[in-house]
Amino acid sequence: MKKILLAVMLMIGVASVSYAGTATITYTEPSTNQAGNALTDLKETTVYWKQDAGAEQSIKVPASALSGGGVITKVITIVDPPLCGSTIVTAQVSASNTNVTNFESVRSGVVSGTKSANQTGCTVPNSPFNLTITVQ
Repeated sequence: MKKILLAVMLMIGVASVSYAGTATITYTEPSTNQAGNALTDLKETTVYWKQDAGAEQSIKVPASALSGGGVITKVITIVDPPLCGSTIVTAQVSASNTNVTNFESVRSGVVSGTKSANQTGCTVPNSPFNLTITVQ
């Protein structure tokens, strides 16, 4: 009985293994507003990202200073990248101020990166050959 229970526990453990990767997003906060004046009220930036055709996710990053200009690096986790093949991560960033209106800027342009799987054990076999069919 103990051996069966151990075998079931091992199977559950193997079935729940997930593979993760990371994507590093780096950007520079704005230091001026749309009118060209120096920022004095930068509250945060928001990183929007998604993996392949999945749902968009976001994370708010506090401003480095009210005047902005900081170089920000954010590491996100890629959930279950493919064992064979690749996954594409896309990202955009916006900025918000601290005043009552809490205006959010237009998002930056989209950037993307590709995570390729470790191709060990991912070779595809050749197609079958000498195929015949007899119809009577």
